[in-house]
Amino acid sequence: MAGTLTTMQMMEIALGQLERALVNDGSREKMCFLEPVAGNEVALDYGPENVDCDAGMGWVRLVDKSFGYDFSGQISESACDDGTQILTLEIGVVRPATALFDVNGGQYRLPEPSEHRDDTARQMADMDIMEWAIRSLKDMNEGPDFRVMFGQYVPIGPDGGVIGGLWNFSVMEDI
Repeated sequence: MAGTLTTMQMMEIALGQLERALVNDGSREKMCFLEPVAGNEVALDYGPENVDCDAGMGWVRLVDKSFGYDFSGQISESACDDGTQILTLEIGVVRPATALFDVNGGQYRLPEPSEHRDDTARQMADMDIMEWAIRSLKDMNEGPDFRVMFGQYVPIGPDGGVIGGLWNFSVMEDI
């Protein structure tokens, strides 16, 4: 990869790969939100109460940025010279989940087992979408001066009417 990327450029590239994966899945056009996100957490605002869209939200967020260490936590030899930039990014997708339904002023209907199964299948499909996005980022850019390392996938929900997950990954670039 030629030149050093800014943090925002790296986030935009990762978001582009997530969007490609969602287009391939057929759900991109229904998503309410697909943007880079600032801050230390993401507000999960696009649950089943949204009438304008029905496929939730996706994001890329900066978790942290550091210089001079490799993935093992060891100080790199280049830390005193040009250094190594390390970004930890979060990629995430949540969608509306089957929720309790108020059917008669305080009488609730619990989701059916088949609805739980459908939510689980969607969550696992979204996990695969995020894996594809990170892997394709890794495949298109990996080289001696640019490396991508998978972090941990964390499921989200069902909570607040959404279900999904997030996946952290690190990008290490010699500068």
